[in-house]
Amino acid sequence: MKKITRLVFVFILTFLALEASAQLGVQVGYMHTASRGNLTLGNYNEFSGRFLNSGFQAGLTYDFTLKGELSMQTALLYSFVGGNSKEERKTVNNIYGTQTTNTMYQFIDLPIRLAYSLPVTNDFKFFFFGGPVVSYNFSGTVKNWKIEGEYPNGASTSLKNSDKYSIYDRYKISPWDIRAGAGIGVLYNNFRLKVSYDLGLINLYTGERKNANGDLNKLKRNQLSASIGYIF
Repeated sequence: MKKITRLVFVFILTFLALEASAQLGVQVGYMHTASRGNLTLGNYNEFSGRFLNSGFQAGLTYDFTLKGELSMQTALLYSFVGGNSKEERKTVNNIYGTQTTNTMYQFIDLPIRLAYSLPVTNDFKFFFFGGPVVSYNFSGTVKNWKIEGEYPNGASTSLKNSDKYSIYDRYKISPWDIRAGAGIGVLYNNFRLKVSYDLGLINLYTGERKNANGDLNKLKRNQLSASIGYIF
């Protein structure tokens, strides 16, 4: 938490001190997240594999021209992802199987990207970018889970539950996240189209570092984004 706050503070100071031309814009697009890892809490497997969710992202962009075709692309983005996710797990009743869960997440992203452009004409250019993304997840809801599997003796079973709960209230998962990635885009006049992929850098699980077997409890989130924007 302190490291994330320090990173944001340094970025704000750089923003205030930088003497460069800047452009304000808007952005909207599609995003796909994959939360991956393994959590063994107590005597059973709470999470193993990946949670896949899709949604949208929208917000303001702010670009700084540093020198020539080198620039800094920043933004303040609201994101919503949700859907049905599947994972392999073992329950407290020793049921091995696949759990289907309806999940919804809302978070704020602050990307800080260094970009370099390759002009083709006066109105059209390609650009490449990369850098970190600071993210704060202010809402994470899980509901309507279903497990289909079998007991150790081979008997099949199916369980359903309509409970609705926050993952931050039930589990020790940090709402703060830092990812890093790269992407490519095109700029035509004032319209911008870009695609990026980011890898989660920090373990979102803040509870017991290792389980009873000595394996590391870990949870990270990757993200694929595609967006269109307009620069004023």
